[in-house]
Amino acid sequence: MGNNSSSIFFILLLIGIVVFGIPYFIRKKQKERSRSLISMRHNKDEVWRTIKQYLKDMNRYGEEIIDSYVAKRNPIDYINPSSPRLVRINQRQINLIREFQYKQEKNKSKLCGEKVKFVRPRLRDLYVVCFITKNIKTNIVNEPEVIECEVIVKHLDKKNVDRNIVINGRLDYEQEIQ
Repeated sequence: MGNNSSSIFFILLLIGIVVFGIPYFIRKKQKERSRSLISMRHNKDEVWRTIKQYLKDMNRYGEEIIDSYVAKRNPIDYINPSSPRLVRINQRQINLIREFQYKQEKNKSKLCGEKVKFVRPRLRDLYVVCFITKNIKTNIVNEPEVIECEVIVKHLDKKNVDRNIVINGRLDYEQEIQ
């Protein structure tokens, strides 16, 4: 009799887990999907607002954004090609020295079994935004344009982060596409 009651208890427990567990996991998945959709929508709005701000700064009113594309730029490898030659050479040297120092410190810490004490300088968070606009009145499509933006993240507290987008300037479209 004791064996039969324990098997019935086990079956009821399993049914309870299924009845209450499945809806819980379905709701959890739906919340995760909605958060990711909101995040994707927020990123698109951020790009659109940045382009609109650039157009406003250039006094170009009455233009509609047709298409836009964003690409992340590696700040260590990137050196602005429109900078003077001496500045580009200095930047390459600074990047090489910084990476060499970090690798040396990392190797030392591995030998000693300690954490790396050398802190890399904070890297710039650079993005290249390519966009095409058209004039609303004449419906003439303008040439594609490219701007460089930098995202500056400021931590307000553990959970909240403030993102500020700074437009560094216009770039040459032909040079960026290569």
